[in-house]
Amino acid sequence: DPVTCPSCMRASGFTAAQAPAVKTATFGAEPPLTTTGTNAGDSWTDNHKYECDVGWQSFQAGCYKLLSEKSDWNVAQKACQKMDANLVSIHTLPEMEFIIRNIKKDLDQVWIGLHDREMQMDFQWTDHTPVIFTFWHPYEPNNFRNTQEDCVSMWGPDARWDDVPCNTSLPFISYSV
Repeated sequence: DPVTCPSCMRASGFTAAQAPAVKTATFGAEPPLTTTGTNAGDSWTDNHKYECDVGWQSFQAGCYKLLSEKSDWNVAQKACQKMDANLVSIHTLPEMEFIIRNIKKDLDQVWIGLHDREMQMDFQWTDHTPVIFTFWHPYEPNNFRNTQEDCVSMWGPDARWDDVPCNTSLPFISYSV
């Protein structure tokens, strides 16, 4: 079921029919993943230290890497795939805060793995995980001035999300489990 928030829609300028569907997760709905007795999928109880390759940073059950060479979204995703990774998918506020403080830092704008390339306003992650958390900039997503903005970046000091044309050249964040 899409979740709608009337005051959010007023702030974004969407009507209920235009509002992007937001998928939510119920905590505890699925059993946590386990690896050797630890709750690897449960960010609240995961105290295991994960090993990442040199140049990658560990957080919870994954590894993150900033690639500062500017690329369009498709080239960025392919570069991540060559490292057995994807453009980053973000599922929780703690993960978002980790990325802002430790990966994005003072960069103005970076690619993430969210896109609506298959169907307008049906946003999906490149790793096909569910979209259970979003951090849109006010009035986003918007396909500004009727341009095709099918790829998503983290933008500005607050790292709010913005849909932008996929051919924009930006640094990007890769994520691997």
